[in-house]
Amino acid sequence: YGILVIIIGVALLAFVLGDLFKSTSKRRQTDVAVVNGDKITYQDYTNKAEQNLQYQKRMYGTLTNDQTFNIRQQTLDQMIREIIMDDQYKALGLGVSKDELTDNFIGEKPNQYVASNFQKDGQFDREGLITYINDVESGTYGAEARMQWNGFVDAIEADIMNSKYERS
Repeated sequence: YGILVIIIGVALLAFVLGDLFKSTSKRRQTDVAVVNGDKITYQDYTNKAEQNLQYQKRMYGTLTNDQTFNIRQQTLDQMIREIIMDDQYKALGLGVSKDELTDNFIGEKPNQYVASNFQKDGQFDREGLITYINDVESGTYGAEARMQWNGFVDAIEADIMNSKYERS
């Protein structure tokens, strides 16, 4: 009777410890990287990598395995850089206001990437951009276009921050 209790106890302990180690390793697997204490989760990385892959496929068509690998690596590098630079921006007190961001889109001197992406007859097409923004925000082009637009806005904001950082 005593041996049976010991065997059941050991089996129960092994089960609990096995589950504990399994859940610990699962937690580690959900983080792709930790940079300055900030985690890059597997889900965030996968979402961003998929977004970048889809963009490249739209631009260039089918991707090779090497190109896919390189895009995934560049995505991780980009995410790491963003964390490092965000820490630098915060330390210097840098930021981008909503008015400043709007001005870089539809102001007198739009951001160079905005101007080059919205042209008509070789000139910046402010009215075309405004129409596009309104259409994207109203859902005319769908969720994927909205996601692409948000990524573009984020890229312009990052460009503004990087310019401020270089001047500081």
